[in-house]
Amino acid sequence: MLPLEASDIVNVTNRVMASGFELKQVAKGIATELKRCLGVDWVTVILPDGKERRFRFIPSEDSPMRQEPVPRETVEALEGSCEKAWKAGLPVLLSGRPVADLLTNHTEGEQGTTSILFFPLTCEEKVSAVLEMGSPQPSFFSEDVLSALRQLSTGLALSVNHAVVHEETRKRLDEQSILYGMAKVSTSSLGLDPMLTEIVNSLNAFFKFETWGIVLVEEGSKRLVPHPSFVGLSEEEMRSTGSFTGRGVPGWVAEKGEPLLMNYIRKESKGPQGDERILSEMCVPLKSGERVFGVIDARSRTSNAFSENDFHLFRMVGEHLAPIIENVRSEERYRTVVEGLSTGSWYCRKRGA
Repeated sequence: MLPLEASDIVNVTNRVMASGFELKQVAKGIATELKRCLGVDWVTVILPDGKERRFRFIPSEDSPMRQEPVPRETVEALEGSCEKAWKAGLPVLLSGRPVADLLTNHTEGEQGTTSILFFPLTCEEKVSAVLEMGSPQPSFFSEDVLSALRQLSTGLALSVNHAVVHEETRKRLDEQSILYGMAKVSTSSLGLDPMLTEIVNSLNAFFKFETWGIVLVEEGSKRLVPHPSFVGLSEEEMRSTGSFTGRGVPGWVAEKGEPLLMNYIRKESKGPQGDERILSEMCVPLKSGERVFGVIDARSRTSNAFSENDFHLFRMVGEHLAPIIENVRSEERYRTVVEGLSTGSWYCRKRGA
């Protein structure tokens, strides 16, 4: 379909914008349109990430990087080319040996790709995103393809910008909804166990995870014991706490005091190993100062079950739940002491009488 007519550009932009509000939907829409009108093999949308990593990757279904989040090794291999395209606002083309070296870090390995293009999407002279595209043809990204991408750049950049705004707005609403639900339960006069059950029940309607819940460190034995409100565990699994200790993810998080997301657990993975049936797991510590007194754990028998936003919200829940638990425990200890003193005072008065 090269070269593109003005009507082609408008139609591509409209179809991408109509693909949905979510970034994944927009990334899929971009990949579909670029395959159709340009013939690229696969597409990954790359955005800036202000957190631990410099870039965030949103792969399409055919991308070699279908795993989310993308492994750190892959990110490090890609960052150089991303940085060049982002800062200079110019395409970066890789072919030959650099492509082979790059694909060895991708989750699925070699995909028959022989040329890769990093193309910046600009709107009002500002780079909004970078497209990473691959093709099995060594000289696929010709000047005609680059020209067509320049024509499409503004419309695709606007689509990505709209999706980013939608995601940020939804994220803020999700955060407020979660915090409001937790605060509402925590201000009740419930004891610790019924309060934790209420909090899990309220969050379960939001998260809808396959298996998740709160695991507390048992006083004395220091074992990790799932709270009775834990969602998705059988009675036998609740009694057998082996998957929460030892080399499993919860045990690692409790020991290190650091949150962990593993979306593609395999035997050869360098991360902590537990139940072989679990293919995705995320876990965050519950801490008082540096002391870990529990974790929140979510697990799935499906690969790539949790998104970066799920992990962000899970960490937020952990940060706010920890002081709530400590406050309730302090109140219960204080109430026990007061009741003990009252009982002792009553006993003394009775003996004195």
